Amino acid sequence: MQNGWALQSGTSHFLGREHTSAWCSCYDHSDDSVLVLPPRVAPHQVVIVPVGRGKAENNAKVDAFLEKLSADLHKTDIRFHIDNRDMMPGAKFYDWERKGVPLRIELGPRDVDAGQLVLSARIESEKTTMAYDSATAASCILDKLNSIQDQMLAAAEAPSHP
Repeated sequence: MQNGWALQSGTSHFLGREHTSAWCSCYDHSDDSVLVLPPRVAPHQVVIVPVGRGKAENNAKVDAFLEKLSADLHKTDIRFHIDNRDMMPGAKFYDWERKGVPLRIELGPRDVDAGQLVLSARIESEKTTMAYDSATAASCILDKLNSIQDQMLAAAEAPSHP
């Protein structure tokens, strides 16, 4: 209102059980951090965050690896984004977590040397590593996205709400 007060009116409606059920299902797709989007509806299913940048040799190494990974992912229907913003990795992680991206891939010079990717699924609290093989990387990432989708669907359908 113009005087800065809030106008509150008391109304009640019978919305039935379906409204409650829909609300609970939507509520299942968030957590204490914020939004969690199922892979099938997420605008970006995967975000790739380069880490450990700074030295020219590290940048070149990571960039070359990113080009290979990007080429592999472009052959599939995976919607991905490479975050090359000039920010600290933690800020990028939080930003993409807030946007609900289901899967984050972290890639630094040590990962390139080890020939691996570090995966962090939005619905899991632990990171996992995956050996990088150009022939199978995209299908492994797609399998991980399908697993996330299945886990989220099972959680939404579970009778966890009264």
